[in-house]
Amino acid sequence: MLYSEDMTGHAVIGEAAVNLAVREEEISVDALLTELNIMLKAEKTSSRSRRISDAISWLRDFRTVGSRGGAGKKWMLCDADSPSAGGESTIRLQADDEDEMR
Repeated sequence: MLYSEDMTGHAVIGEAAVNLAVREEEISVDALLTELNIMLKAEKTSSRSRRISDAISWLRDFRTVGSRGGAGKKWMLCDADSPSAGGESTIRLQADDEDEMR
């Protein structure tokens, strides 16, 4: 799946949410943080690791209901100006043992 560059920051959290949904797990802030940490440990690309780390830091502000202290941070568009972004960001979905190759 590809998203335009203005959705880059949302894509990392969206990727974590889709991974949880595919496994039919609850999608909550804590579950997203756990999934993002798993993604971070598995990531080998430094720029993507930085985006995942930034998403984790931003999402931690939402652990309590109504908490939006970090909502104004600009991390979601951190690579929008990057020439290497190429106008698209790649979303990586994790396959599990039950997935079939099509």
